[in-house]
Amino acid sequence: MAQTLCNGDVTVVTIPQAFSDLTGTVTGTQLPGGAPTGTGAVVMATNASLTSPTLITPVLGTPASGTLTNCTFPVLNQNTTGSSASCTGNAATVTGLVVASGKTHTVNNSITLAGTDATTMTFPGSSDTVVTLGATQTLTSKTLTSPTMTAPALGTPASGTLTNCSGLPAANIVAGTMASGMTLVAPVLGTPASGTLTNCTFPVLNQNTTGTAGGLTGTPAITVGAITSASETCSGVVQAKRMTAHGGTVPTSTSFALSAGWGTTPTLTIVGGTDQACAITIVAKATVGASPTVTYTFKDGTWTNAPIVVCDRTDVSAAAAAPGATVTNQWATTSVSATAVTFVFNGTPVANNSYGLSWIAMGT
Repeated sequence: MAQTLCNGDVTVVTIPQAFSDLTGTVTGTQLPGGAPTGTGAVVMATNASLTSPTLITPVLGTPASGTLTNCTFPVLNQNTTGSSASCTGNAATVTGLVVASGKTHTVNNSITLAGTDATTMTFPGSSDTVVTLGATQTLTSKTLTSPTMTAPALGTPASGTLTNCSGLPAANIVAGTMASGMTLVAPVLGTPASGTLTNCTFPVLNQNTTGTAGGLTGTPAITVGAITSASETCSGVVQAKRMTAHGGTVPTSTSFALSAGWGTTPTLTIVGGTDQACAITIVAKATVGASPTVTYTFKDGTWTNAPIVVCDRTDVSAAAAAPGATVTNQWATTSVSATAVTFVFNGTPVANNSYGLSWIAMGT
């Protein structure tokens, strides 16, 4: 049964019996909550529909649905969960971004994060710089566990253990004391300032050694290989199985001068040797003469003093007109200086015969 209410400025309010509908015009100010605003029908509390209302600082709770096409979004400093749909305009696609309550996530430039699902990256508790693969950065007070470094510039480490290291260039070894038990393999020692070689095994003396060995006692067994030196001085007795002079310069034909007694255009052949010891042959030609000579100019330069030269004949070819009975058809040295030596054949050679000469020269 409908009722009609009249209270103050409220007129003609018809309330159906079931309260499912209410018609009429509300013009007064006596309703609960104060004067009404806006126009239209009275709204009930349940299943109400509002057309274009203006809400001032509403507490929305959890809307069942909604369209925010024309909304202006605030700074994302709220705690948001779930998954946002595609954002258009100036915003990129944000999926699964969670910002804790009361925290601020600020991005000033474009940023792309990629990785595997359920991967966690823990940032330091205080402000710091993230180390990247491509940038050149300086690490301070960091601990790296089993890193692999390619051609690093280590600078001056405060400490380190090089037990398993190899390939250290000898030029980079600085002065210091080696630990007991360390072994040097084929080191280049240079000139040590000092050292004790009591337990050392000495090698064969085939190095270029200089200086004077003093204070050697006992009878050292020295095996001499090849010694190359411009000058060596020894105050004692030198013993060797064999001594050679092949370190000198081999003479050439221009080192020899033949006298006219060997005939016209005689032939000289160098068998071998050096200033120290040498052998030659001469083939005499027509118009020979008595006592022909050979003068040799030392190939390796001037001796300190004129050497002692011993010569001998190395053939049995016939000769003629011996000048004397005491020395017949032999070679002899007639003059020796620091630069040259002259040999004379004490006889008259026969044309087209070959005569050999050998000599040994020792410095004084």
